[in-house]
Amino acid sequence: MSGRFDGIARALLLGACGLSGVQGISAAAAATTDPSRMSLAEQTAAMRRTGEWPYYGGNKGFQRYSPLDQINAKNVKGLKIAWTRPGVDTSLTTAFPDLNPSHYYNATPVFVDGMLYTPNAVGLLEAVDPATGATVWVQQPYQSTLREASGRSMRGIDSWNDGSGLRLVSVRGNYLYAVNAANEPGQPLKLPAKLNQRELQFLTLVCTELTYREIAEQMYLSPRTIDGYRDDLFEKLKVKTRVGLVMYAIKNGIVTL
Repeated sequence: MSGRFDGIARALLLGACGLSGVQGISAAAAATTDPSRMSLAEQTAAMRRTGEWPYYGGNKGFQRYSPLDQINAKNVKGLKIAWTRPGVDTSLTTAFPDLNPSHYYNATPVFVDGMLYTPNAVGLLEAVDPATGATVWVQQPYQSTLREASGRSMRGIDSWNDGSGLRLVSVRGNYLYAVNAANEPGQPLKLPAKLNQRELQFLTLVCTELTYREIAEQMYLSPRTIDGYRDDLFEKLKVKTRVGLVMYAIKNGIVTL
């Protein structure tokens, strides 16, 4: 089957097909194939053998062609939407209520080792179960701030595997990321029960060299509001100083040294 799959549409088609003949492919077998070292013909043959879509352009020649034939001219009319997803996983929009992703979202996911990987509407990676559309993990921003969480999507990502483990390669802003898919690099934040998301964000910034005024700028709040956050946390966490806040954050795994 050839054709152009934009956005999450490919994920929906894979889900509708149930991935028959694909789910049984072992990760070990896929790990021995590095598309970056193969010719276009070899990449196409590997795609037929594994059912994978390892690059957002299909292969390195950007041919956007799949040799799979489970969907054809006779049965394509019977396809139905199996599931849908928001442009940004709810774990991020809950953590950052003021997040405002662009409505222009046109990304093509990759399908490797039985998993879909795609950039979301702010450019962070998400791993998705192709059969159900359920979130497996979400890449978290480098710092837990609205500014760091905000970003633009990209058309797609690349995958790379030399046998040591799958890496997902993406560009976000001025940075190149190589994410180890096996590390599940973005489980939803597990908050201490006492803290809400904004308090967590403030506490994370307290552990940096930023002044309180600079923290206010990062969180788009007034310095007086930040003083209120600080005083509330002093009382809630039973500490008296900024050092006490930092020690609490370290002990509870909110930040690491």
